[in-house]
Amino acid sequence: MSALTRALLADLDHEDLNELAERLAPYLPAPPAPAEDRWLNTREAAQYIGKSPNALHKLTAARSIPFDRRGREANAGSSGATSTSGGRDKS
Repeated sequence: MSALTRALLADLDHEDLNELAERLAPYLPAPPAPAEDRWLNTREAAQYIGKSPNALHKLTAARSIPFDRRGREANAGSSGATSTSGGRDKS
């Protein structure tokens, strides 16, 4: 990515970024739909919502998306991976 591109992106506000995302959407592949309604591990859930595992961890920490903790790994339901309701932690 060029320095000019980085500078232009850094200057965009939330509304501008939403418009850019809408314009780019037709050129981006849709995430594959899960074959079944099941719990996704962190890597699968991050891929499903188009984010990095680190970004997904931040969303679950902020309780921005639902999740269920089983063992060491947090899991997200495939039917609720894009939901914005609060998460739940079952340790």
